Amino acid sequence: MNISGGKDMLKFFSKNKKGVSESQGFSSEEIAHGVFRVEKKTNYFHKKAICKDGKLYNTETAIKVIELDKEKVNWFGSYQMRTYFITAKGNWFSCYTLVEAGIREHMKQVGDIDVKVVETDVSYLDLKLESIQEVKEKLGFADIDLYKKYFGEAEEG
Repeated sequence: MNISGGKDMLKFFSKNKKGVSESQGFSSEEIAHGVFRVEKKTNYFHKKAICKDGKLYNTETAIKVIELDKEKVNWFGSYQMRTYFITAKGNWFSCYTLVEAGIREHMKQVGDIDVKVVETDVSYLDLKLESIQEVKEKLGFADIDLYKKYFGEAEEG
């Protein structure tokens, strides 16, 4: 058996090992065809509304605290949920959130490489004021650490 060039072959595979590991998450079909899903883009459609208390609520400027009641909408990976926010002034509100995963795909050229871009749309809709009591109840069941962060320790029952 001729093993001349063995060191050169070892260097070749060692050198290219990093390139192979960087392709994790790509299907063998994508790798075989030279198409790599390297870019995922998320488009956010924020909502502003003046609610019944006469104040402006904005999903873009408020702090997103938690997403609850997630449910699948279709077989394509889209889902909906209720997202809870707190404003800088400590007011709570929620909105219906629709996530349309992989809604658009297109190709773009980066040098000699074809890049597959997959876009997801996140739409915030139907703003609703939330009372502190409602939020405490939701957080108390969903995430005790978040409850403690916003409302402090709860008295033991």
